[in-house]
Amino acid sequence: MSAMTRHLSGVSRLLTTAVAGRGGPVGWAKRRPRNSLRTKQTSWQIGNHPWTAAGTPRVGPLRFPSGGLGAEGRGTRTPSEVVGTRRRAEREDNLMTTAGGGYVVAGVTGGLGGRVARRLAERGVRQRVVARDPGRVPELPGAEVAVGSYDDREGLRRAFEGAHTLFMVSASEDPDRMRLHGNVVGAATDAGVGRVLYTSFYGAGPTCTFTFGRDHWHTEELIRGSGLRHTFLRDNLYIDFLPLMVGGDGVIRGPAGDGRVAAVARDDIADVAVAVLLDDGGGHDGRAYDMTGPEALTMADAAHELSRAAGRTVTYHAETLEEAYASRAHYGAPDWEVAGWVTTYAAIANGDLGTVSGDVAAVAGHPPVGLREFLRRNPDSYRRLAEPAGT
Repeated sequence: MSAMTRHLSGVSRLLTTAVAGRGGPVGWAKRRPRNSLRTKQTSWQIGNHPWTAAGTPRVGPLRFPSGGLGAEGRGTRTPSEVVGTRRRAEREDNLMTTAGGGYVVAGVTGGLGGRVARRLAERGVRQRVVARDPGRVPELPGAEVAVGSYDDREGLRRAFEGAHTLFMVSASEDPDRMRLHGNVVGAATDAGVGRVLYTSFYGAGPTCTFTFGRDHWHTEELIRGSGLRHTFLRDNLYIDFLPLMVGGDGVIRGPAGDGRVAAVARDDIADVAVAVLLDDGGGHDGRAYDMTGPEALTMADAAHELSRAAGRTVTYHAETLEEAYASRAHYGAPDWEVAGWVTTYAAIANGDLGTVSGDVAAVAGHPPVGLREFLRRNPDSYRRLAEPAGT
């Protein structure tokens, strides 16, 4: 069995067991191939700015911290693992040099990057979209395609040439994530990109309860030190993934206690991203916007809304941390990955994700959508919950 086959088999097993009610992670598990490139590199040269990583701790089972600056529920976050080397045939009217050009969207095959690219295309904006698999890139008017990986800094530099603005979606969770992000930022500075919009996480900090959220803080520091003009979108947990937290038995299991989460829809984040990208007046420079929904819900609240939408009882079982680690042990995932799954809920329990922000409305010009309205607009998001158990 090839490494990629093992990878795809692992993803299928994780998602299948998650929705079967066997204590799944959070419904968004995404694993990198076991033969992924690894490095012990701890410093990078980003343009003229040397940068040394403090290092994001990779932890085993955690004891409940007394505080914490934030947490991430993205695994979601949907990662973007793209950017690249090969472009479609050069044309005399290269999209990056014509009026209205100069935008690069990385992660176009992902849930968030794809939404941003489509919105830009609908506005008639010329852009270059980058993806690892060109066959998965949607047909978008005014879009040029580059293909590659965050592993290849030189390839990224070529893909970014001529661009003035980069939309940088964070890479999938990985022990090597900081090197991958360093490649993207380094390539942007090498190519002369002027500014970057980075999808960070709500409350990003070096001691986030949610362990993956620490990577986002280190990446923000890397971008700040690069000299690039920058804006950060600090995304809360995605509303889109709340239905995926429900097992096949109709139960959400996790150590979230009675904590609240101000989950946000990816459509609202994409609207904010496009507003920032198209406003190059400098008003967004150096800003970090908190992307939240209009309400802060407990897991019990979420279960109630899901029950209402699906016509089936959904409940929440508050695990202890010990129970949460034990219920996920059978996945065979590395300690750092299991810790990320569990601390998603722990951050909710800590109150790290419960503050509602007005930034979506202020930047996008419309209020964010709440869970009830999201479910009304997106019945496919919970359709499996309405099916009889075991189907």
